[in-house]
Amino acid sequence: MKDPLLSRIGYLRRHVTAAAVTLSSPLHITPDTFAAVSASCYGHAVPLSPSNLAPLRVAADVLDISGDVDGGGDDLRRRTEAYFTNVVSGNRDAADHVLRSCLRLLPDAEAAASLASRCVESLATTDGLDGRSGWIDGMCALSAEDFQIIATSLRARSARSLDLLYRIADLYLKEHPGKLTEEEKNRICSTVDCRRLSPQLLIHAVQNPRMPLRFVVRAMLIEQLHTRRSIFGRHHHRRPPLQPPAVDVDPTPDNTLGAILQRDAALRQVIHLRASMEAMCAKVETLEGDLAEMRLRLRRSTEEREQQQQRAIVAETESVRSASFRFASDKGSARRMEAERERSWASSEKSSRERSIGRAFLMGIKSVFRTSRSEGHGGGPEITEVDRENQQSRHHHHRRAGSFS
Repeated sequence: MKDPLLSRIGYLRRHVTAAAVTLSSPLHITPDTFAAVSASCYGHAVPLSPSNLAPLRVAADVLDISGDVDGGGDDLRRRTEAYFTNVVSGNRDAADHVLRSCLRLLPDAEAAASLASRCVESLATTDGLDGRSGWIDGMCALSAEDFQIIATSLRARSARSLDLLYRIADLYLKEHPGKLTEEEKNRICSTVDCRRLSPQLLIHAVQNPRMPLRFVVRAMLIEQLHTRRSIFGRHHHRRPPLQPPAVDVDPTPDNTLGAILQRDAALRQVIHLRASMEAMCAKVETLEGDLAEMRLRLRRSTEEREQQQQRAIVAETESVRSASFRFASDKGSARRMEAERERSWASSEKSSRERSIGRAFLMGIKSVFRTSRSEGHGGGPEITEVDRENQQSRHHHHRRAGSFS
């Protein structure tokens, strides 16, 4: 005999093999919820409450839990459904608690969206939409995606009028001024079918500045269509006064040629209005698409311009660094050349001074020798060969000095 978990939980049968268990996440199922599901599969009655109703109901759908074919088990789906009908529906506090627990399971769990829409219906019936109730605040704190999921489920449950859905959508848009894109507004309001609104709310939708343009245009055309149909209906059901019985043929206005032509004209106007409505909706959608494309192009153009400016700044910075490096290199070369010239000049000056000192020293020695010789011979100074060389050297030096002066 198979284990009750495998026999009753279809999810486990699809993922459990002889070797391993393969589970994908997230499943929005906590360990406590799975323990309660397991106890239910083994035939134990699980106590239900507003706190665990939504998690158990979602687990029953996600895990694909089936009833016990032998009749000895606890049918979790049936019990959660009965608990909602008998306890939650019509109880404001319980419905508010279940709604909040459902919101935490969005957007992946479809069962949570269905249960949340039923809670909204119950709360709207018992609490209304005029006051600032806690559950309305909870609905308004949702993201656009989560709100659309609940709105879609609420639309599927509403057989006739969508007045409740319109009012909730209007409150949601009112609580998010400037925070939603036009596309998000269109997705939210697309769940509201203008043809299923009451005449009062249809007129309100036409005059509502919070609604997106596409929805307002659709509401305007539907309102005009209803007006034409109302006029046509009143004319069609109008009856003439009674005629004398002596008249065999009752020439009622509905049977006259003029009445037939009027009905035909009214019918043509209705057909023309419907075609105009469809054409207008198509034009609005085209304009919205063009507007979205223009916004995308503008954003891309702005990003490209910012990137170009950034590249220009980087290039200018690199150019300044390169110029600074070249200037520093050129300045260093100039300093080296100047130092080399100074060293060369100093070396030449040193050599010139050394040569001058050497010549002076040599001339001093020669003078000493000349003096000694003149004293030795008792005569005047004798010009020797060395003296002549010295005179020629001095004469050459003076000539060079004159040439540089």
